[in-house]
Amino acid sequence: MKSEGNIQIPSFQNWKPNPSSGASFLNQASDITTKVFADGLITPFIKVINEKYLEDVTKWVHNTGRYYDGSSSVRVDTIPELITTKDALSAQVIKEGNDALEKLIDTYVEGNLSLDIPILVSRPFQKTITETEGRRQVTRTYNFVYDNYFYGTKANTIKSASDCSLIRGSTFG
Repeated sequence: MKSEGNIQIPSFQNWKPNPSSGASFLNQASDITTKVFADGLITPFIKVINEKYLEDVTKWVHNTGRYYDGSSSVRVDTIPELITTKDALSAQVIKEGNDALEKLIDTYVEGNLSLDIPILVSRPFQKTITETEGRRQVTRTYNFVYDNYFYGTKANTIKSASDCSLIRGSTFG
């Protein structure tokens, strides 16, 4: 199990498909677990090359005596190792570029595109009523203000979106 925040993510090897479902496992997986699956499915380039071949190349370089400095191990930069290193560096650059772009978009949206939600606090009204008093018609005009409430909270006291929600938590204990 891998832990990301407080979410437990099963490793790819521990994932068991549902035999009664014909759907792909990615259809049933949450977004956060698909990265774990992808990491388990994608083999680094160095692992594709036969290990015996890489050992032989290291042994041949060692046996030439050119790079021998008294230690028994010789470090050889083979093409597969360089490709694997470049793949890892490319993945890091793409991730950092994506993070920078996300931050740039978030900052732009927050500063230029997001607005406070307008709430109708109150509205003045005027109502005219015509009544019969005795033999004549009397017209009276009444002025009043309609105050808006959200679930018992007066609109002019609301400071955040959670204040206008029906589900605000319990006030007990």
